Amino acid sequence: MLFIRLVVLVFLVLCSVVANDNILSTQKQNMIKYDIKKAVDDSSKLKHDWINPITYTYTDQRGDQKSRSSTISISQPIFKSGGIFSAIKYANAVANYTDLSIKLDKKEAITKAYSLLFQIYKTNILIQKQKLLIDNAQIDLKIKKEEVLGGVLDISFLNNAILSKNTQQSALLDLQYTKQSLIHNFNALVNKDYKEFTLPTLQLISKEDYLQNDIYIKQSKANTKTKQHLKNMTRSKYLPTVNANYQFSDNYTTDIATHNYGISVTIPLSINTFDDISSSKLDYLKTKEQELIVKRDEQNFLQTKMDKIETIKNKKILTKQNIEAYKSLLVQIKELASVGEKTANDVKMIKNSKKAEELNLKILDYDKQLELIELYARVTNEI
Repeated sequence: MLFIRLVVLVFLVLCSVVANDNILSTQKQNMIKYDIKKAVDDSSKLKHDWINPITYTYTDQRGDQKSRSSTISISQPIFKSGGIFSAIKYANAVANYTDLSIKLDKKEAITKAYSLLFQIYKTNILIQKQKLLIDNAQIDLKIKKEEVLGGVLDISFLNNAILSKNTQQSALLDLQYTKQSLIHNFNALVNKDYKEFTLPTLQLISKEDYLQNDIYIKQSKANTKTKQHLKNMTRSKYLPTVNANYQFSDNYTTDIATHNYGISVTIPLSINTFDDISSSKLDYLKTKEQELIVKRDEQNFLQTKMDKIETIKNKKILTKQNIEAYKSLLVQIKELASVGEKTANDVKMIKNSKKAEELNLKILDYDKQLELIELYARVTNEI
């Protein structure tokens, strides 16, 4: 029991299927590629945002005094009280946060597709099981009809048997509709037929590995980093800045060219200085607290899934016990049928019940995989 609590169910093998986005439609794959490219471009732009542009001015003056000239000038900060370094680190932190957001979006899309795939295959098993239950209901109806007509039972027993059969048949129709609905939802995400995909087999990794690779926790940490560097950038705005200045002017009328260069120091004075710095600091402190909340939420989510997996495991134990009981009962019923004390219908009903329990094992396996796929959606690992 302790071992079960220490391990976390996640994913392995996926036969190189879940490890990539091949299950997604071409359109979704293209959207992810565009997001990645845009993130790279945005990061590059943000990283160089502190570099001022070179300004070129051309003047053509008409009237009593005609003149033509052009000027090239630049005023570039070379020291911003740590602001330049913070700006670069801020850009890297934003890039990391964006990258995690794209990974999360991709993971959610892949997970949704595979979750639907698991549900389709699970529904197939549920339909098989339901057909066995209908078969048993029909046998029971036949037996009740013979007993009522023979005066052994009251008509109410036959009425109940009819209602039971109708209920089972109605449940089958619902399952068949559910399957078609799942297939339609799957087709909306994927370009191929669901039968062309092999279901992945999800396995276990340690609890520590899970929490270490949890995308929501990583994203929260990345957000804290961005706020930290943004806080430093905000503070540097109100501290001295040293600029390197250069200007080249060429007067085409007088044919005179001039070069000017030098250093300037800027000290901004604003009434909003302390409020702006305080606001950015509070924003940073808030994200630090949010990071702790996210970590706690993810631990609780993980524990909830572990409890559900434990429940499924216990259900499998009970189902196996039921199968063994039906095996034993089937042997006895067959022996009684051989001497005429039981009928072929009695044997068939027990066989159907045993098969239904065996199908339950497969259904529980799918339930376990559906729990694991939700954990897979929250981690960066692609094994």
